[in-house]
Amino acid sequence: MNIKIATALSTLLFCSFTYGKTKSHDTNIRIKSMGSGSGYDTIQFRHRIQDGTSLVICSKDTFCLTNSQYGIIDTRLLQEKFLYVSFGLPGGNGAQNNSQAIFCVSDHHLHLVCPIFNSSVFHSETNELIERHIIQPSVWEQGNQFHLKLHFVDKCTPDTDNSLCERKDMELIFDRKQNIFFQRKVYLDNTYHVSIAGADGDYTKAFKGYFPSMANGKTAYYFAAGNWYELYKEKHLLLRGKASAEKQN
Repeated sequence: MNIKIATALSTLLFCSFTYGKTKSHDTNIRIKSMGSGSGYDTIQFRHRIQDGTSLVICSKDTFCLTNSQYGIIDTRLLQEKFLYVSFGLPGGNGAQNNSQAIFCVSDHHLHLVCPIFNSSVFHSETNELIERHIIQPSVWEQGNQFHLKLHFVDKCTPDTDNSLCERKDMELIFDRKQNIFFQRKVYLDNTYHVSIAGADGDYTKAFKGYFPSMANGKTAYYFAAGNWYELYKEKHLLLRGKASAEKQN
């Protein structure tokens, strides 16, 4: 079985292993397919306690979210066709970091429709909010076109009035051919150094042409050849997620 790996910093690799001891997060979720055929697919969730990963399982694909020691925290459907997943990992000094991913299903295959983002940070014992970077996704359909709005709230602390928090919204449109959300297409003509968070094996890759992109403040993301990348610094990209998983054997 081929299983795709994603970290909270969005490293995605392929591996083969048996499930082993797992723990269910929730009951199965039925999601409406984006593919040509009508009907629904069933998504299952498993938390692998022994290695701190969470599995998002469809009939043909499995995504493995690494750095998910606290398991999947929240799941919800957006307009029946998109699945929001929040998962957690320990941070420093007793804090917990949450990350979010959004999936769709097309012809029984899972697709990661946008990069994996980091979310709130709070104390794991007292649940006291230390800093907040929350994504509140909303999806709507207009003129046979899906739109996604992500609501970012940054730099909120327990002694800060919420009205003083910095807020940013990002509105995206859906590409039905690639099964991704994006803001615009931008032209790239450069060779970049690409890093995989939490893993060795950096490499260089040339990009030339127009690519789907999105930007949150100073942070830009690009989608190319099935991968999501974050522009970490000039000519340096971080791999932030693949858009679809390999078919299971």
